[in-house]
Amino acid sequence: VPTAEGRMTLADRNLVTVQPRLPGDPMVWRGLTAGSAEATGVGRALAALHDVDPRLADEVGAPSYDADGYRSRRLAVLDRAAGTGLVPAALLARWERALEEVSLWRFPTCVTHGPLEGHDVFWNGHVSAISSWENASVSDPADDFAALALLALHDEHAIAAVLGAVLGLGLLLAAPGPILALPGFALIGLGAANIVPVLFSLA
Repeated sequence: VPTAEGRMTLADRNLVTVQPRLPGDPMVWRGLTAGSAEATGVGRALAALHDVDPRLADEVGAPSYDADGYRSRRLAVLDRAAGTGLVPAALLARWERALEEVSLWRFPTCVTHGPLEGHDVFWNGHVSAISSWENASVSDPADDFAALALLALHDEHAIAAVLGAVLGLGLLLAAPGPILALPGFALIGLGAANIVPVLFSLA
């Protein structure tokens, strides 16, 4: 996690923070391959993050939601999407059914980073740092897999390796609902081609 070495407020009132260079090199999700140390490392890092005590997030003022509150937020996002008139009716109906199926939304929320991009994760033989914590919260861990899910369009085995590393540590097993539904797609009957460009871009 980056640490601030200094801060100053500019004349235009923007805040500038100086921090040391993070160790390692930014990752590229399309570079992940099934069975690689990188895929396993990312999965282990996410598992460790999801196991952090949620009270730590509360202490730093990060938003916190239970599963039902998070589902309500997603319903509001869907309503805004519907209001644009740009989302196909069939896709809206599919997501409404998923969001209104309460049984899918019974899971323990946990500390999350928010959609994790490759350039947020630094690799130095292992995951050495993770940056860009502005969207951190206590919410649905599926959020952390939103950007990784794009990888499924190119190499579904690679994202399966990441998820396997998370599950292999015994975490998230008590939460079989949307946590795995979003990156797994088929678990709630949604096609990757529909999910990725629409819902993730609206999140």
